[in-house]
Amino acid sequence: MWYMYFMLRHPHIQKKVYHELSEVVGVERAPDLQDKTKLNYFWATVMETQRLASIVPQ
Repeated sequence: MWYMYFMLRHPHIQKKVYHELSEVVGVERAPDLQDKTKLNYFWATVMETQRLASIVPQ
């Protein structure tokens, strides 16, 4: 849910993620584990979302 919030709030980042997914995976199939090492920007945004919106109380 937080990931969607941040993507909607930052459309320029959403476009970069979409572009990377389109180049690596394409539009004909879903990403799989073999794609993980090629999706660096996508995983960076996932990790940044976890850093910014931690689900663990502090």
